[in-house]
Amino acid sequence: MVIIKLFGGLGNQLFQYAFGKATAERLGASLWLDRSWFTGIPAGVTPRTYELGHFSIAEGEADPSDLRRFVGGGLAGKLNRLSDRILAGRRDVRLVERGWGFDPEIAAVDCMGVYLDGYWQSEKYFQTSTETLRRAFAFRDIPRDGRVQELVRDIQGRHSVSLHVRRGDYVSRPASADLYADAFSEGYYERAVASVREVVPDPMFVVFSDDPVWVRENAIVDGAVRIVDFAPSGAAWIDLFLMSKCRHHITANSTFSWWGAWLGSSPDKNVFTPRRWFRDGRDESDLIPEGWVRL
Repeated sequence: MVIIKLFGGLGNQLFQYAFGKATAERLGASLWLDRSWFTGIPAGVTPRTYELGHFSIAEGEADPSDLRRFVGGGLAGKLNRLSDRILAGRRDVRLVERGWGFDPEIAAVDCMGVYLDGYWQSEKYFQTSTETLRRAFAFRDIPRDGRVQELVRDIQGRHSVSLHVRRGDYVSRPASADLYADAFSEGYYERAVASVREVVPDPMFVVFSDDPVWVRENAIVDGAVRIVDFAPSGAAWIDLFLMSKCRHHITANSTFSWWGAWLGSSPDKNVFTPRRWFRDGRDESDLIPEGWVRL
């Protein structure tokens, strides 16, 4: 049995599920989801909801009795260090992410029961299960809104480029503003748009943002532009669905557009992403897939 703790926004949930699914597949085990975080989000944390139900995943929610095996007292608890001695013969182990970047020891853990608690933001955690995950992340719900269908036709008929602008808590919450680099002040979008125009003929930019009013008032790109502003509140998956239909991608320093680019199936896609996601100088090399261009 593998249980994955889900928390945060849609991008985080996709990373968490991806590692859980890859681990379960490697161990030949069943995967269960712990969604309990969404019922008691701590004060001061951006409100989020469980959003994986819009995809073709089949796993159900872990039973409370199974959760108690890992989360309750007397169990392995939060392991800050792994060793053969700690894990030898262990049946139920709770593994908490130990730091930023890919952790090969946790990725290779081999126990009877595993509870995974972390962000797991690296493709290296699930590269062996790419095809399985692409099937699991096929959208179960197809938007019926006529505006969505019209835009899909436009996207598929043009050299479309998704461009994501993340503001929201990056601007409104001091803790987030202090953590995440400011892609605008560093000139990232200007470089990314110029780079796209060097390799994509007659691009049509499709702009996604949690603040479309600000995007309209602050011209980011000229030429053929569509600003997506009709997804209802709480339906971020619609933006992700549309992003994934684009042929090329300019991501923000955000896991949301990371997944929009990853889910894109165009065989000749170009993906541009910020060279610096965070202000604290951490090594971000494990975050960016091979072949994506950091600017």
